[in-house]
Amino acid sequence: FRYDGGDKWTRVAHFPEMESVGGMVVYRGIEQGKQETAGQALNKAEDLPALQAVVTDHADTVAGHSAMVLLAEKQWEQGQQDASIETLRKFISSSQQHPAIPTARASLGVKLMYQGKTGESTKAFQEIADDPKARFLAPYALICLGDISKAAGDITKAEASYKRVKSEFSESSFSETAGK
Repeated sequence: FRYDGGDKWTRVAHFPEMESVGGMVVYRGIEQGKQETAGQALNKAEDLPALQAVVTDHADTVAGHSAMVLLAEKQWEQGQQDASIETLRKFISSSQQHPAIPTARASLGVKLMYQGKTGESTKAFQEIADDPKARFLAPYALICLGDISKAAGDITKAEASYKRVKSEFSESSFSETAGK
């Protein structure tokens, strides 16, 4: 029923429809509680085991996905380089709509570059440079691509990356870096 004022009520649904609306309200409440519980767990997680627990125990929540990025950084700090890279790859493949995807790609690219895997790091940086949602990181990615090309002896390709930063992202602080 819908209240229309005074003593007037209007029937808006019959039994099957009413039940489904009630079920939807309950479902949304449960989902919100699940997300909030996961967020609280993430706020408390400070070390590797706690972050791993958030990832495992709250895998289907936003906080569970966010914990993966933090877990990857902790793994790297503790010398678990391959595990860190695998965690980032898993996050990127399983969390396509998460706002931290560009940042995770940049982290992945840097870690791969550090390990000397320039082919894989080039792919990660190129995905950032080509992604309109990652525009804020594109200048950084293009400089990394330029540096990789320069290290490989491809000065023409390196200069093209640096010039793209200066022309498309002149407002970025990376534009000055690209000019050096």
